[in-house]
Amino acid sequence: MGRERLAARQRRQCYLALRAGTLERREPTPAEVVGLFRAIDKKDLNGFGVRFLTEIELDGLHPLPASHTKPGSFNVGFERRVTALTYASWRRRHNIVKHLLVGGA
Repeated sequence: MGRERLAARQRRQCYLALRAGTLERREPTPAEVVGLFRAIDKKDLNGFGVRFLTEIELDGLHPLPASHTKPGSFNVGFERRVTALTYASWRRRHNIVKHLLVGGA
């Protein structure tokens, strides 16, 4: 039987830690938050790997991207601070919502 790839082993460990509730998460840096919102806007699933998502706290509120806070952007009444899950569901990025839920959001 062959050896297990390192990425596959780390991914499996992340899933087990999620189920057991033993994850130590950290607050995302501002650059990571910008990267998450940009990946949601561009429908980039590569930014939502389970190894990355289990490292950061996903339930924190972050400012809405500047492109959606301009007057006349048809976002009347929308919150000024959102979670990544709320933003992805508002943008109707269903695959990204699924990845965020798997990652523990």
